[in-house]
Amino acid sequence: MAAPMRKIVYIIKTLNNVKCSKLLTVSINEISFPYPSYTFSCRKIYCQRLLVQCNKLSDVDMKKMMDNLKDKFADARELLADARENKGTVYFSEDLKDAQEAVKTTLEEYQKLLMKLSDQQKHDVISTLGLRMEELKAQQSAIEEEVAEHH
Repeated sequence: MAAPMRKIVYIIKTLNNVKCSKLLTVSINEISFPYPSYTFSCRKIYCQRLLVQCNKLSDVDMKKMMDNLKDKFADARELLADARENKGTVYFSEDLKDAQEAVKTTLEEYQKLLMKLSDQQKHDVISTLGLRMEELKAQQSAIEEEVAEHH
């Protein structure tokens, strides 16, 4: 059995509880198929056909997600600035905790977005948002290093 077919069979085996009457759509990043669909008969899947599609978001959905990430980036950067300003005060530890959580959430959302994109879309998003995400990581690291040096 060819590797792509093994992957499809594995996916089907993991979808034991999925029931549908017409089509089941499964998204697969790493492989593309020359044929638009395959027919399967599986134990608990009541679909007649399995349609395999490559990952690609619509331009509208991608723009919405990028705008949301830009907002999260701005919020995280602002929280990092607040933490930096409040260094040495009673508010610092809470501000740092909030900033770290915001950075973590933003970076996770960024990675989730990248996983949903085609190669070209991924390239576009990385060129637009990649440096901002690296900036967040660097700012967070800088604050954490300052805290470590003072303790």
